[in-house]
Amino acid sequence: MPTSTDTTLLSIDEYSTVSVDMTHILVAMLEGRSE
Repeated sequence: MPTSTDTTLLSIDEYSTVSVDMTHILVAMLEGRSE
């Protein structure tokens, strides 16, 4: 069980990192358009 839980937490952490990266990309695109 602990191994399964660790794997789940790892994927959630990786997903949230990707999500933050995508947010930064979208913000950069919007800022580029507004100028």
